[in-house]
Amino acid sequence: MIRNLMAPLVALLVSCPIASAQDAGQEQPTRNGQAQSLPFPSGFEPARYLGKWYEVSRLPTPMQPAGTLAAAEYRSGKASNEIIVKNTAYNTQGEVILSIEGKAQLLPGDPPRLAVSFGPVVPKEPNYFVMHVDKDYQHAVVGTPDRKSLWILARKVPVPEQTMSKLTAIAREAGFDTKKLIVNQWTANPPD
Repeated sequence: MIRNLMAPLVALLVSCPIASAQDAGQEQPTRNGQAQSLPFPSGFEPARYLGKWYEVSRLPTPMQPAGTLAAAEYRSGKASNEIIVKNTAYNTQGEVILSIEGKAQLLPGDPPRLAVSFGPVVPKEPNYFVMHVDKDYQHAVVGTPDRKSLWILARKVPVPEQTMSKLTAIAREAGFDTKKLIVNQWTANPPD
């Protein structure tokens, strides 16, 4: 029984809020025949993005069981462009189910993007696209170019409805099907 529960939880932690490497290279939706790239926050400061983020909503994925909550914590690694990623799954009462650590590298480019892995090899192509952060780095919208994966993140939960509407509109404008969003039912920040 425990073995049957562990597989989906490990998949949850590997996928949330991280996209798979194979998704990153897939063709982007088009607008007027031109590839539609994802937006990027002006003046993005990677150091301010570090810390804990709660998954407020996401597009459905078979790797993340219904009724689970997730958070990701980012901290500086040993190398100058390395970030350590810790994903944690919670039950609906806010209790930790499972945690897993991986690594990310900030890839050079304009704009810079992250390549994240929970295995020994970090992908060469970015697979984590920060599309929006507010000026105080309290809310973020993250997705993949194929528009199959989307996460709305916050430093504190629950998020006011007006803020959620704004974040959802950003995702919709970027070409994501926000009608399918699953809104997580956080009642408060879980204990660390």
